[in-house]
Amino acid sequence: MKTISYIVLLALLLIGCNQQKVKKNCIRSKVVSIEYNTSLELDATDSLYIDDLVFRHTKQYDSLSANHLLPTRVMIHFDTGTKQITSKSNKIDLARALARKLKASGNYTILNGPELITTGILKISRTDEEQILICNSEGYTAKIEPLP
Repeated sequence: MKTISYIVLLALLLIGCNQQKVKKNCIRSKVVSIEYNTSLELDATDSLYIDDLVFRHTKQYDSLSANHLLPTRVMIHFDTGTKQITSKSNKIDLARALARKLKASGNYTILNGPELITTGILKISRTDEEQILICNSEGYTAKIEPLP
């Protein structure tokens, strides 16, 4: 009986340790600018909340086709267990991935296509011209600003 109690306690501790970071740093604006830090220190616990969409990060390249997953700095293309084939992302790759997913939702307009592909700065608005509520988890390495 003690063994079962220890297993249940261990499971509860593990679940508690794997909780996502808390949503904070929220802004509301009709136009928002997002610029990722060049370090791209992001992992699966980092989240970006745009209205009712939640974007998380993944290292697995094959997972990027999922609706709300964004790349991290190092992407794993193939893993044999002992060796990995990886590539490095930059802030332009990350901003473009986010722009594609937002545009595909049909609810957002990308306001700066040429600037996005040269600087990695993403400027968005809603197609219905309402304000965007954008939040991020603690320690999220992006500069998020409301624009006039």
